[in-house]
Parts: sequence; structure tokens; C-alpha cells
Amino acid sequence: MLLLSINFACSVDSLDVYVPPRGVESIQQEDIRRDIWSLELSKKPFTVWILERAEQLNLEMVFVKASTCFSRKMDTKGLVFWTDETEYYRNVAVPALLSLAKSTDGIENPGGLMYCIGQPPDIVMDWTEIEIADVSGIELTENAGRWSSSSMEQYAFVDLQFERIVSNIKEIARKTTPYLPSDFVPKK
Repeated sequence: MLLLSINFACSVDSLDVYVPPRGVESIQQEDIRRDIWSLELSKKPFTVWILERAEQLNLEMVFVKASTCFSRKMDTKGLVFWTDETEYYRNVAVPALLSLAKSTDGIENPGGLMYCIGQPPDIVMDWTEIEIADVSGIELTENAGRWSSSSMEQYAFVDLQFERIVSNIKEIARKTTPYLPSDFVPKK
């Protein structure tokens, strides 16, 4: 019996198991397309939809008053990514927020991380606030913690340039969370 188990043992690398990308490389067009599409077509109220997506990303709800906030790790200091709650329906800010949350899943973060729809609550005064505006255009810029692109207009789904959106979100991730692995290439 021992001889049979030795013959069938193999290394993990030889199993050819797909390992999903982590860190910056986990930000992918397919997720952003799906989120924008489901936001536009969902029959569910936005709050129900965002709760379901947050649960899929291992985020816990931490505040619901003027803002709906989710966190993976609470701490005394950290980063709070947020977007204006009145903007979610007309741009890609919420899918961008979710992609940033996905990029930190399974990664040891040096501080707290929070993602808010609406202004962050006062309780996170010592946290670094990073506002995500419309990132669907060209020339992504950061000004006083606010990330936006040169195009602040509403696009139809078919007009969105998803390669640019992904590139913009990855740039935000690289600049705001430099501890994320950016060159992680999973074995196939």
C-alpha cells in the first residue's frame, strides 16, 4: 500500500491548477464590466446589490449612516477609499472601489482598509482619505487625494474603454497601496 501512495504523489506545481491573480493584477476588465452591467440592469436596490458584492469580496459592513462603508481590516490608522454616493450611477467609481478592494483581498495590509460609498465618517479622521471620482477617461490625475480622469461625462456601456479604466484603477492601486504585489503572475 505504501508503494502505491508513493507512485501517485505529485507536487502541487504539476497539478496545473489555476491560481487567480492577487494584488494589482487581480484588477480585471471582466469584473468591471460585470459590475457596471449589473448596476445598470439590476432590479435590486443599490444597497442590496452592494451588500452582496461586499460579501463576495470578504468585506464587512462597518458604518451605515450618511455613508455605507465596508472594511477588511479595522485599525487605528489606514486608508479609506470613497466615492460620492450621488455619482455611483453615472460612472465607474463603485466598480473601481470594488476592484481596489479585490486587489487587497488575501494580502497582509500594514494598516486598516475601508471602502465607502459616501463621505467617510468622522471616526476615521486619522485615516488617509482617497476619493475615487470618474476614472473612465484619459489623463488620470490625483489632486489632494481625489483621483479623476479628464472626462467627467456619462458614457453608455458600449462607449466605455475598459482597457483605460483598468489601467487607471491599477495606477491608483500602485500609487496608494505600494505594498501590493504588482508583478504577481500565477502559474497555470
